[in-house]
Amino acid sequence: MKKFGILCAGIAVAFAAQAARAQVADTNNGLTIWYDARATAASIMSPAVPYTNGTSVQVGATAKAYVQAAIVDGNNGGPGDGQFLYISPRLPEDPATGFSLHCTGTKKGGFKNNQSIKTLYKYATVEQRSAPDEVIGALGLDTVFAKQGTAGAGNRIENVGFTPNAALWNGNNSTVTPAAAGESDTWTVAAKAVKVPVAAGPTYNSSGGLIPSATPYQLGSYTITAGIWKKNVSIGTNVPNTGNGVYTVHDGVNNLLVTRVYNGTGPSPELPDFGYVMNLTAGTSGSPGAVFTTGTNEEAGTGDGLDDTTTSIQPDATIVIQTKGDFNNSGTITALDIDGRTDAINASANIRIRELFLGDFDDTNTVTVLDVTPFNNYVNVTGTADCTNPADCNTNCQP
Repeated sequence: MKKFGILCAGIAVAFAAQAARAQVADTNNGLTIWYDARATAASIMSPAVPYTNGTSVQVGATAKAYVQAAIVDGNNGGPGDGQFLYISPRLPEDPATGFSLHCTGTKKGGFKNNQSIKTLYKYATVEQRSAPDEVIGALGLDTVFAKQGTAGAGNRIENVGFTPNAALWNGNNSTVTPAAAGESDTWTVAAKAVKVPVAAGPTYNSSGGLIPSATPYQLGSYTITAGIWKKNVSIGTNVPNTGNGVYTVHDGVNNLLVTRVYNGTGPSPELPDFGYVMNLTAGTSGSPGAVFTTGTNEEAGTGDGLDDTTTSIQPDATIVIQTKGDFNNSGTITALDIDGRTDAINASANIRIRELFLGDFDDTNTVTVLDVTPFNNYVNVTGTADCTNPADCNTNCQP
């Protein structure tokens, strides 16, 4: 069993990564790193529609099974229920003007806000393991965004940016590396952050860091930019986390390691949980998924926070790049999507996350009859015209 220790002017501070997995309220051993599309911990701890309703469900006579197939809410809308992010791909750049057409305007097919750039937030749940005055002393994680399905096919990520929460640490740094220039099937974010809990005196001082708390911490945010829409490339059905346009997100310990600091002697080693496990049921209409849990089949073998081979087996988050209105996952918008749009309108307060994303054209966070006209305009533009043609996009979608 490995263990680190440092001596700071007579103050013994033990760096350790966790020992036996003690089953506690939210984590298996005191630390879970997880993702959510919601921007604040308060919105997760006091969840609202659509997160309280779940991800997606098959409805309607002609509706398809979805990439996130038939999942109901696993945690009543709390942590784990927002670990999927939907992004609409952008339209091509107009070569005449150089304007990047993200279809943000008010003309046909346009949206009030840019739908091709979205944010995925990284959170941590920290629970007490031993004596008081604990703090996460080092957090070294590599995060890999990996496209599923056929290599190079379908909608892809054009850019990834990472902004850490610097207030939690004495120092941090990160790098973002795509596997290829431009749109890439793989993006890797290497992030390292260190907290030294020593104040003037010197005295032990863990305040301001990642200490045990009933409220999750936001560790940082990933800004995801979708690439140009690959029209007519189907995402697929009944293929959770494997379809074209789907990226899985996995965390793994890097060579900084993951350690916890104690004012005195604490247990070792640290065994961080990555994400929440959910059972994706690709079955019949309304089939529920299993309740979200942490730590089940999450970490590799006997790895721990002092082992940079530790990674997550299950996806920690899922990103779906899919144009708004494409309810049947076909890769285009046609009259065949109308049933799905109607189901989304009829769902009202029972609407789920995926249907809200696909049907909300006027950025009101609802799907109502007011979304019918822009949806129909989008059908007229994208169902019959070639939206890989910049001239068509310039005519119909430029602000």
